[in-house]
Amino acid sequence: MLQPDVALIKLPACKYVRQVVRQSKSSFLWGMRVLPRKRRQALYAVYAFSRVVDDIADGAGPLAQKRAALDRWRSEVDRIYSDCPVHPIGQALLEPVARFELPRAEFMALIDGMETDAAAMVRISTLDELLLYCRRVAGSVGVLSVHVFGAKQPQGMKMAIQLGQAFQLTNILSDIAEDARLDRVYLPGALLRKYNVPDAPLPALLQHPNVANVCQELAALAHASYARAEAFIRQLNWLRMRPPVLMKAVYKPMLDRLDRRGWTRLGESVRLGSLEKIWHVLSRSLSAA
Repeated sequence: MLQPDVALIKLPACKYVRQVVRQSKSSFLWGMRVLPRKRRQALYAVYAFSRVVDDIADGAGPLAQKRAALDRWRSEVDRIYSDCPVHPIGQALLEPVARFELPRAEFMALIDGMETDAAAMVRISTLDELLLYCRRVAGSVGVLSVHVFGAKQPQGMKMAIQLGQAFQLTNILSDIAEDARLDRVYLPGALLRKYNVPDAPLPALLQHPNVANVCQELAALAHASYARAEAFIRQLNWLRMRPPVLMKAVYKPMLDRLDRRGWTRLGESVRLGSLEKIWHVLSRSLSAA
């Protein structure tokens, strides 16, 4: 069975997902707040779904248990599209799925991506494998989101995939040391070999000086994805694109700060404070007005 959060169980489905989002304190809140009510509520439900499957992947327990939990959410997706969900998040998704024609395949892709993170040890073999992972865990949410925004034209889909890729690469580059403590390495093995980084146990692997070259290459890829996303955004309706623009105003400065810190001090945490986030969001809002 799917177990709703017992602290939220008495809430109606729409309030349940809103509270999940608020408790997450996600940077994506900046983008959600500017949406009209129906679209905002739909995005709360999409984000709550992504949050609950992400929590399964990051939780304790054996892989078989996590896979079983993710399979229960695959079944819940089937129930959503059959109009009979049992979980408050599934119930909150019923209207958005119908109103905004949210693609079932994107929910399934997100769950597939979370299976990667569910493993006790994560290793990525190639750049293509990394980009597929980004497409699943971030691009899927982006595609669902642009349906909610009302930007389902080809430029909107391409923007969502590029921005999702940029966001996920930024997350990976900012969390290298933290992920290593969880035995997760998202730097592709093929890139490590390209720069003559020998296979070694963690944390020695990440202490090799040539790892900086791998990070620089991935950072360049992230910057290119941000630039391509920005080009697509300029082709779309500004009012509909405010949420991704504001999300980008939080994530892109993080990548810029990582660049300034450099890639030889991976254990040195880089974060934007709340006031900095507000400043970047306001600056981006005013410049686009």
